[in-house]
This record gives sequence, structure tokens and C-alpha cells, in this order.
Amino acid sequence: MSLHLASVSYTHLRAHETTSSLDPKHTQKIEEIFDELNKKGMTVLISTHDMNFTYSWADYIFIIDDGKIKKQGIPEEIFADNKILEECYLEKPFLFDMFEKLKEKNLITNTESYPKTKEELYKLLKTM
Repeated sequence: MSLHLASVSYTHLRAHETTSSLDPKHTQKIEEIFDELNKKGMTVLISTHDMNFTYSWADYIFIIDDGKIKKQGIPEEIFADNKILEECYLEKPFLFDMFEKLKEKNLITNTESYPKTKEELYKLLKTM
């Protein structure tokens, strides 16, 4: 008797609060898994309240409140909207908030792209 396994190809993965209560090391591992799946062409849909993870990983965001889409867009659009964040009890991600504060004080002049990682922010700070 032999066992034959069929190769199944999935187009998307839905995940809910995958980084909840995880330490930074294991959050990074989850992010790496999602990155690898995404590179293979899989769409990864994540529902989470972790705005730091969302900002660093997502390329498109839906803000859902009471079962309704309140706003959708790229991370920079979503997190620049103080009104929607307040209405939905969400906080700006630390890196996004820090970058905006540095821009407001004219401490960063390269404002073409928002840093998504600490390393990207450090790189911007070195050019000052």
C-alpha cells in the first residue's frame, strides 16, 4: 500500500490575531512565514489590533468597525487619518508617529517614503 499526497495550491490565507501575546522573536518568525507565502503569490489577510505589526507588514489596510468598512487604503493614508484612528480606538504605530514628529520639527528632510522598520528609520537618521 502506498500513500500519494496531492499538491494543493491555495491562493489566500486568513489569519486572526496571529501575533497576539507573542514575544518579538516569534512575531518576527510569523512575519517571515507571511513574507514567504506572499512571495509565492499567496494573498495573506490578517485581522489584528496590533498596529505596529500592521504598519510594518501590510501593503493595504481595511479598518472595520461594527462589521462595516470605515476606511481602506495604504498604511500611510490610514495612519495619517487621526479622526478614523480615534473613532476606532486605534493608535498610530510607533515608527509612523516618530517619523511624523521628526518631519514636523524639520529634523528629517527626506520624506519620500515612510520607514517600515527600525533599520529604515536609523538609516534616515544617519543622513541628517
